[in-house]
Amino acid sequence: MVRFFGYGAYFEKKRVVHVINRPPDGGYPALLVDYVLAVQTVDQIEKIAGGQLKKGWGNDFKCYTVKKGKGLVLGRVWEITEEELKILKEWEYDGTWRQFKEVHVVLGNQSIVSAITDMVYPTARISKIVNGLDYDPTLNKSGHQKRENEEEIMKKMRQIRAQITSE
Repeated sequence: MVRFFGYGAYFEKKRVVHVINRPPDGGYPALLVDYVLAVQTVDQIEKIAGGQLKKGWGNDFKCYTVKKGKGLVLGRVWEITEEELKILKEWEYDGTWRQFKEVHVVLGNQSIVSAITDMVYPTARISKIVNGLDYDPTLNKSGHQKRENEEEIMKKMRQIRAQITSE
């Protein structure tokens, strides 16, 4: 099994199901430390992926990404197979637009685990940095649904953040 740290659209189980074609195991709330959550517009996306995204979503498409920086990003750890990771990599244009990297995340029980996540390359253009702890996972509103137990998750993650930053 592979641990995949999903943020943004991959925070929601339905998005992971859409890509790997089955409900993933896990879904543990987690924090990615020393990264910031950024938004990228379709015009800032590498040409091959950007062109395909424009065809499917139009000129208003936006996506989240993470970049190294002083911050925290709320996400979930999903347990998927190696084959499903390959599907995610293909879906996210691994090697051209996005890269998959091993990161360390803090789970709700404060244990630190390794996980794989996707992000743009460090030199990629972004439009802005947003609050990685309090964001709507769906930038593109088609089919948007509020995540379950949002307030409980946010409260617990803020408590963990306070402990991490006070040490």
